[in-house]
Amino acid sequence: MSIIVDLNSSNSPNLMGDNGAARVQLFDANGNALYYTDAAAPTTPKGLLVFGQDHDVVRPIEVSRSGRLEPPNRRVLFADEIEGTTLNTQKWTSTATTMTSSQNGTTGILLNASAITTINTGIALSSRFLIPRLTVAPLQWRGRVRSTLVANQEGIAGLFWQATLSATNVVQSADSGAYFKWSTDGTLKPAFNCNGTETLGTGISLTNTNYYDLHVVLDDDRAIFQVFDSATGLVISKQTLKLPLTAPRVLTATHLYSFLRVRNSGSAPASAGQMFINEVEVCQLELNDAMQADQRLAEQGLTTSYSPTAFTQLAQFANSAAPASATLSNTAASYTTLGGLWQFVALAGAVTDYCLFGFTIPTPYRLKIKGIRIDAWNTGAANAATPATTMLWGLGLNGASANLSTGGHIRRALGACSIPISAAIGAACQNPIYEQFIEPLICEPGTVLAIILRVLAGAATASQIIQGSVDLLGVFE
Repeated sequence: MSIIVDLNSSNSPNLMGDNGAARVQLFDANGNALYYTDAAAPTTPKGLLVFGQDHDVVRPIEVSRSGRLEPPNRRVLFADEIEGTTLNTQKWTSTATTMTSSQNGTTGILLNASAITTINTGIALSSRFLIPRLTVAPLQWRGRVRSTLVANQEGIAGLFWQATLSATNVVQSADSGAYFKWSTDGTLKPAFNCNGTETLGTGISLTNTNYYDLHVVLDDDRAIFQVFDSATGLVISKQTLKLPLTAPRVLTATHLYSFLRVRNSGSAPASAGQMFINEVEVCQLELNDAMQADQRLAEQGLTTSYSPTAFTQLAQFANSAAPASATLSNTAASYTTLGGLWQFVALAGAVTDYCLFGFTIPTPYRLKIKGIRIDAWNTGAANAATPATTMLWGLGLNGASANLSTGGHIRRALGACSIPISAAIGAACQNPIYEQFIEPLICEPGTVLAIILRVLAGAATASQIIQGSVDLLGVFE
């Protein structure tokens, strides 16, 4: 059998000797070693190793220290799939000195979008949710990252703690974490900061036009750093940085940020390097977690509190202000928010259905409605001596528009509430609507959810205003 040996730039063969034998080492275009397995098998194995295949790579199956498959459980604590052109400010806090960020649904979050080379400038994004660390429950940070950073620039991506968030300072003695670091020498290195002491691994060079999958697993006494080629599944780099025997514990911080940062150092870089980030996720491994699917969605902020695409409040609830009186209509929405505060001028009873709220479900999400609460109260003037103001409520699901006549809504009755005869100003309805659904009600992406009001009985009184609130409970999926 023959082996064709390539010569490197020094005309030396890429062969390594080991006890009189030679073996071939694979490298990528940047000179980084490639591995088909994570580690060599023991010379005298005491049983059969179990292997699995990912892409064209065969790796031994990892187990935890108690022998369980790794990971048996995976709880998502933080995730941003980087969708649309608006940074999710409900998930990220931006700390910047001159530099800016932007977002694109394809290329991801861009740090140093302003493309500046000014010294001592930077931008950092830190998760608003601080991620808890638990014993024997490793944290895994994963991100898909592309970097064009050059010498005299520094980048950080991973799990990091700063007592005072900064876009420009060097790593301080109070900082902690496990993260990838684009050093000011232009290489990517794993970094393990134990109680203020930063340990760096071996630097590698990556192609600046490619995205790479970066993984950090922070365990009780070590941090494992892996860089993957997503086209082949090959491990470009795997390094483990360990807690020193003399150290009392891995980190002083009990909670960490999912952290991204680019900064220019005290010397100007030759070009305005940038960092692109996609699909950031932090998981807790090995923790027995029986959380329901809807609870997991709520943990990621996908509730009816704010929009999953615009990241703004969905309910109508302005600060210290009453809503404008509704123009009640059967064919158009009085309000386009997902519930909130409402009011209308008291009117005579009829069987007309009004679309009090008509909310368009943001694509690509569907809305799973778990419950609804509706309250009403009397303002402006006492309720008429006869009859009582009686309101029937309903939901219209999956409408083509807010038009209740032609929208094709699937309707669901919620019940009636009333304000008694001669009720004084400020009197509330005595039977508010509060419904919880055992089976969630589904509204599909792009359809219109209608909150339907029918005034069954009442007296048209110009000075009397009926006010109320609608609070809709659910999650986006």
